Formats: sequence, C-alpha cells, structure tokens
Amino acid sequence: MISLVFPILATTGLSLVLYVTGFFVIFTPLPYLLTFFKKGWWVSLAATVLSLVLLVFLYRKPAEPFTFLPMMAFYPALPLKVVMGLSILYLSYYLWISWVVALGSGALKGFNREVGFAGMMLAILIPTVAGYFLLSVLTGTHLSHDLGEAFQVILQKVVDLQTSSQSGGGMSAEELAYLKEYTPDLVQGFLGIFPSLWVVFTMLVLSVNLLFVRRWLVESRPFPKWDEFNLWRLGERWIWAPIAGGGLYFFNIYVVRKDFLEIGLINGLIVLGAVYFCQGLAIVSYFFRKKLSTWTRLAAYMAIFLFIQVVGVLILAIGLFDFWFDFRKLKKVA
Repeated sequence: MISLVFPILATTGLSLVLYVTGFFVIFTPLPYLLTFFKKGWWVSLAATVLSLVLLVFLYRKPAEPFTFLPMMAFYPALPLKVVMGLSILYLSYYLWISWVVALGSGALKGFNREVGFAGMMLAILIPTVAGYFLLSVLTGTHLSHDLGEAFQVILQKVVDLQTSSQSGGGMSAEELAYLKEYTPDLVQGFLGIFPSLWVVFTMLVLSVNLLFVRRWLVESRPFPKWDEFNLWRLGERWIWAPIAGGGLYFFNIYVVRKDFLEIGLINGLIVLGAVYFCQGLAIVSYFFRKKLSTWTRLAAYMAIFLFIQVVGVLILAIGLFDFWFDFRKLKKVA
C-alpha cells in the first residue's frame, strides 16, 4: 500500500509546486503523465482528484496568507469564489492535458503527427471553453466582461504605482500618461487576441510535455511512429494557409471593413505564425544536432530564449521559406 500511496502523494505535491511557480507551470501535466505510464491510470487519477481537493482547501483559507496562489492577482477586483473557480479551471486544464496525452497515446497512435496533434488540441480546447462558460453560469457572472474590468483595474494599479515611484520604473511620464489614457483600449485589444494566444500557449504546453515524456519513457514511449521533432515537416498544402489568410485580411481592410472579421483573421494568423515557428525551430534543431555538441546546443537554445523577440521572427521566416527551399532536403529522403 505504501508503494502506491507514495507515487500519489509525490505526483500531487510536485504538480502543485509546478502549478504555483508561474514560469514552470507548463510542466504541470508531466508528473501525472509519468505516473500514468509507470504506475497505471488509477494512481494518476487518484493524484488528479487529490490535487483538486487540496487546491480547493487552500482557497477556502483566508485570502491574505495565500496571495501566491494562481489567479489571486484578480482579487479583490473579482470575488474570491470567482478567483477560486478560475484557478480550479486553470489547474483542471493542465490535468486534462495529461489525460488527453495519456489516452491519446492509444487512441491516436495510428495517425501521423499533424492529425494526432490536432486531435489532441481539439480534445483540450473544446472542454476548456465549455468549462469556462459553465463556470460563468455557476458563479452567476459574465466572466468575459468581469475579467476585462479586472484587467483594467490591475493595469491601472500598475500605472499608479509607477507614477508614484520616484524612478518611474524606467518609464517616462509620456509613456505612463499614454498607458493611463488608453488602458481600456489596450485591455480590449488583448482580450481580442486572447483566443489565439491561448491556442498558442496550449500548443507550447502540449509540445513540451510530449517532448519530455517521449524522451524519458523509452519502453512505453507515446506515439512511437512519430518522427523526431527535428525531422518534422509540414505538408506542401500548408503554404496556402498564410497566403489565403493574408489575402483575406487585406481584402477585409480595404473592401469589407468588418471589425469582427479583422479580429478573427488576426487570431488565425497568430496561430499560423506559431505553427511555422515550430517548423522553423525543427529546422534549427536539425542543424544544431548535426553541427554542435550537447553543451553548445544548450547554450544556443538559451540564446534563442533570451533574444526570442528578434530571433523568433527569423525562425518563423525559416519555417515559412522551407516550403520553397527545403533546407533539410527531406523531400529527397521521402
């Protein structure tokens, strides 16, 4: 019995620590995945239930000692019950990712990488959206409107704090005045592209956890028929997606002029940009493995992470132009 209780407690503890860290939150599904493949589905299920119970218990305590908990930045702009509901939904999102990967390793193992990955993305996003609207009903709130107002309150507090400080936090008086005046517009713009940002974030979480679990679980490796990431390449038909999306975007700007179409197309182009960035990263990984040693590769990846705003555009362009130049010569191999 002790041999089974320990994995449950260890999985629960490690996952909750990852969940509250902020930066390492993307690894939250990993402990459940490792437990699922090594100890069985019911041990992972017990850890899942225990994690949710402990999270609810923490939020039932007075708010002040637990300001480190996720979503507490919205308190008191949002009621504590809404904050707790959002945090439970957020943790459930990571838990569900682990179960989608675990169950998908059997149900989708016969599909290629694109179809399998897309299937898991849909299996993650659709229940998450349903859970969001269910939470709105259960809490009796209009979450989209309330979250927008909460974001405005938080941003306004940041501006006031920067204004009251002597140094200004590195921001000039003109920049602070701009932020203060256009806070509602900035929040509205952020909420407008939030769907695509959430999709991209889900792609990141799913990809990272798949990468680690496939590397660490050699015997029960999920999706064994998938090629290595550095050999992954999109089909030729994918080149028409940015061409069609860009064309429709400019057609809407100059002819149709509908705001909702513009927002929808921008969201779609952001997701496409993330897909081509992944292909560019696969190309970079391919040449890193051929040309660089292990420690040099790690240093190079760290440099990419630190200068992602500049290097990211280059990697995206590499992924896009690979349709014409085939940098890795994979067409000849195929």
